[in-house]
Amino acid sequence: MKYYEVQIDVPRDLEEKFVEWLIPHMEEMGQLPCFYQTDRLEVLDGETSHTSRRFLCRYFYKTDDDMENYLTTYAEKMRGDLPDNWSSSISFERRLGVYTKL
Repeated sequence: MKYYEVQIDVPRDLEEKFVEWLIPHMEEMGQLPCFYQTDRLEVLDGETSHTSRRFLCRYFYKTDDDMENYLTTYAEKMRGDLPDNWSSSISFERRLGVYTKL
């Protein structure tokens, strides 16, 4: 299964409000024709675990055309709906991957 993953590091003081924003954002992403499943993971350890919370948001897609459709049609809007006052506090890293169930 192919997925688009967004790794997000959120300062602890923004965590509650961020999750309130993230849930409907992921629901909206899941309604796009490009994706058929969304998953949210929370990383429980790591070097920043005392100062920030790391989330991994995965959006599963079937074909490379689906991902291209997201990038060319929807990505700018979806990435732009983060409140402006958070943009300097929250970091994002995006990657594509393949999930193989053993």
